[in-house]
Amino acid sequence: MFMTISISKKSVFFILTTLFAIFFNPRITNALPGSTSRIPEDSFLILSLNLNSILKKSQIKESRVWEPIIDALNLINPEFKSLFFETDHNGFNFRSPVQLFLRSSNSERNPLYFGLLASIEDKEMVDSTLANFAEVLGFTKNKGKSIRYKKDNLPIEFGRNGKIFHILGIGPVIRDQSSAKQELDQFFQLISKRSKGDRFPSSLTEHFSDQSDLSLYIDG
Repeated sequence: MFMTISISKKSVFFILTTLFAIFFNPRITNALPGSTSRIPEDSFLILSLNLNSILKKSQIKESRVWEPIIDALNLINPEFKSLFFETDHNGFNFRSPVQLFLRSSNSERNPLYFGLLASIEDKEMVDSTLANFAEVLGFTKNKGKSIRYKKDNLPIEFGRNGKIFHILGIGPVIRDQSSAKQELDQFFQLISKRSKGDRFPSSLTEHFSDQSDLSLYIDG
């Protein structure tokens, strides 16, 4: 005995739409864009910025008000101007969000960590930019596979790990200078690991899916 199953066009459309939503919804999949997957899941404050969109909409580069400020930055260090206003030549991918975050630590000695993460498009161009910044600011390159620049007695570093740019620091109050270096290394190891989307709290996942030019996440 044969049985014929009839499926309408509307049913097929509904099934395909549902499958598409399941497999390509960024809140459900584990794939997170750019530097987002490196944000520590215990961060209590995250500011996400779409710099590419903000710079275009604000027209800062054409503004007479901002012109003297931009010129002053250019005199201090031409790399500053290149970083923010010549995005096609600095190697960064500012179409993906730039994220600043704060997280607390179980350490009573140095309880507050902060960081900034951004995506990279051209690693060689970024490496050249970072080397120039390091020379001007008096930072020296750390030994190892990853590009990290540090300065003695300053618990801040910047550099590149793969296609992710980072600025990491401990503070603003340093209660134990001797342990700060070790904790900064541990902090770097933490953000070097790619997190899975399902490890983030639902409120943080929602923040990452926000397409706004500027969005703020605060936990607690």
